[in-house]
Amino acid sequence: MSDVNMKDNRNRYNEEIEKYQSMDQFQVGIAVFDPDTTETQFYDNVRSVCEMMNNNISISVGVTWAEHGKEFNEKIMEADWRMYEQKNAYHQQQQAAQQELLQ
Repeated sequence: MSDVNMKDNRNRYNEEIEKYQSMDQFQVGIAVFDPDTTETQFYDNVRSVCEMMNNNISISVGVTWAEHGKEFNEKIMEADWRMYEQKNAYHQQQQAAQQELLQ
């Protein structure tokens, strides 16, 4: 996927996310199939989107890279697990910060 397409997609996703900012939480699932993108490019693109979005909202993202022949459902479950790991780490960090303020 070219950088231009990634930017167009990011803009579209940002517009959708802005619609839901008044809500407490939501989940978005995205699967990307692009044989021309390397694993490094994929993770760099995800990191870039997350950094941009973290300026305005708290976000937990679970991503995984699949080679040919990997079970799709298995990769979805892995990405979901990684997202919940991030959410738990965020909540633990917030809880520690609150406890520090109370001391």
